[in-house]
Amino acid sequence: TFSPTLSVNLLWPLRNSTFLKSLSIVLYVDHGTPPLLLDYEGGGLTYSGHTGTDIRIRDFIDQEMGVEVLAADDGIVSSVVDGNSDRNLLGKEVPANWVGLNHSDGMSTWYYH
Repeated sequence: TFSPTLSVNLLWPLRNSTFLKSLSIVLYVDHGTPPLLLDYEGGGLTYSGHTGTDIRIRDFIDQEMGVEVLAADDGIVSSVVDGNSDRNLLGKEVPANWVGLNHSDGMSTWYYH
């Protein structure tokens, strides 16, 4: 049986709701005990130990239009990587740009692009 054990109150990190049709959630938090993978619906759209929700926009056309991304909660910038291509189609094989935030409750959020 599926039973989430963590309750977190974060804001939706995208301001412009007109982009909602262009978004997809790629991965959810893993609620399973290894080797079992369980997303919030009891499915497998996650990976072992994943502690976030990964959201992506549909394509580079939407990226060019501009999607305003906001911090999901107040925090302090802990790290920034910039200068890599924003048109990464190769996944982990190509370095990404990102901003990391540390929040007062000990949680961290990451914004990759």
